[in-house]
Amino acid sequence: SDLIIYSRIGTVGRARLVEVDFDFLASYSCCTIKPNHEVVDAIFLCHLLDSPSILKQAEKGIRAIGVPDLGINEIKNFQIIVPPMVLQKQFAKRATEIRQLEITQASARRRLDDLFQSLLDRTFKGEL
Repeated sequence: SDLIIYSRIGTVGRARLVEVDFDFLASYSCCTIKPNHEVVDAIFLCHLLDSPSILKQAEKGIRAIGVPDLGINEIKNFQIIVPPMVLQKQFAKRATEIRQLEITQASARRRLDDLFQSLLDRTFKGEL
């Protein structure tokens, strides 16, 4: 099942989707959010929780001076938009496609960096 881990103490307001089929415990500094799949798509909700409007709500709900602490009740009371499910699914599909492109590009960038470093190494050793 899909769960969202949401940071609420320290670095507040980071959402990450977790797809697991076993029970686990999250750190006290986080909370788990289990989306109602009849109302909201998990991928859509995860991105929504990372949006500037929700981050602004999170910042307003922080209750500490030293270490930021966002209470569970403040998270439960976030005002969110819930478009029709068909639009949420379209968003989730596009977001997933973009994430896959980012992963592919990062991998290609690492490979290019490795090849360039190898070329530099061979150049300075006089092998070229």
